[in-house]
Amino acid sequence: MSLYRARLKDTPLLPITRIDVNLEGKWTRTSQGNSSYSQTMATQTKILIFTTTQNLTNLVAADVIYGDGTFYTSPTQFFSTVYTARKGRRSHVSYCRFSLLPNKSEQTYDRLFNLLKTACQQHHLQLAPQIFFTDFEIAIRNSAQRAFANITLRGCFFHFTQCIWRKTQNLGLATAYKNNEDLRLLVRRAAVLPLVPPQLVEDVWFTALEDAEEIAINTTAFADYVTEYWVEGYNRQHWNHFSNEGPRTNNHLEGWHSKLKKHVNHAHPNIYILIEILKKTQANTEANQLTSLKYRNINNRLATLKECFLQGELTVQDYADQATFLLHMEIRQ
Repeated sequence: MSLYRARLKDTPLLPITRIDVNLEGKWTRTSQGNSSYSQTMATQTKILIFTTTQNLTNLVAADVIYGDGTFYTSPTQFFSTVYTARKGRRSHVSYCRFSLLPNKSEQTYDRLFNLLKTACQQHHLQLAPQIFFTDFEIAIRNSAQRAFANITLRGCFFHFTQCIWRKTQNLGLATAYKNNEDLRLLVRRAAVLPLVPPQLVEDVWFTALEDAEEIAINTTAFADYVTEYWVEGYNRQHWNHFSNEGPRTNNHLEGWHSKLKKHVNHAHPNIYILIEILKKTQANTEANQLTSLKYRNINNRLATLKECFLQGELTVQDYADQATFLLHMEIRQ
């Protein structure tokens, strides 16, 4: 209890409103004493960014940037999202920035990217990422395209499969999915489309729809969703991963957010507790990501299937159908 009281004594009074958040002293430095904090104007839409000169240098040097947000660990009453950016190069990744955002609007993301670019310029660095990996949230994607010329947006494959699965649930088809093999095949054929050559997506999907005509369950709403939103609507280059030799997901960030969630003990901790946790993370910010054996096996099997297809040993439909058996890690019931 005495340690707890000492910790409280060392912690400033909690700000009442977002405008009152004004970090000073150790709350603006890493555990090593490096400056790590910047903020926008003292308004209700204030943005807080935690990064260092070395973090920015790493970020600028990266060919791929991964971004993901979490609501659970955002401080009570102050910020809606903890948004984490990471840079990646092959198997080596680094946490490069943590941001507290007031909301998830395009205007907020615009300000976030501009603030980050300005911070880089102040250190004579130019932030111009080639690839930005994120989910399919429209606001962040639109803002990234405005902020960075010629950037390639990549949608996380895991998030794609989750979109397909959530639609299955929302349409009341989850129980039928478990019990009806034909419906299960249709849903999996939808989820596997990012692994199909982009120019052959229509062939695979419309073959799936023809086969689905025999399903006794009404799948019209599901079929229309996949066709209109993904196959014919959404820019296919943003979600297709057939030619992608690197990671197809930003699951490493989601995994980190899950660990962060465990450290805070409960939802929406106060801002000082969150900063202490982020500082501990910063102290060991770089990590070599060792892909689990499970995912290495999946990637190896997919590579073998792709090679068989490219060599003409499998039709595109056979390739896609066999690839659906690798999705048991993606579609979660």
